[in-house]
Amino acid sequence: MVTTFMVLNLFIGIIVDAIATVKEQDNTDRRHQFSSKQDIDQIRQDIAILQGQLDQLLQRTTIEASQKRSE
Repeated sequence: MVTTFMVLNLFIGIIVDAIATVKEQDNTDRRHQFSSKQDIDQIRQDIAILQGQLDQLLQRTTIEASQKRSE
């Protein structure tokens, strides 16, 4: 009888451990997805800043070229 309870307890322990492992992996995956979204958002912001800087350089270049032509 005691052996039966020990074996049953062992199986329950294995099942509980497997469930805990799956939950831990799921939480890790979610954290990774969240950080990936943050990375993508940061990259988009950086691209927007670079686009603005590029537009400014193009405007300066156009203005300078116009001034040289008029001279």
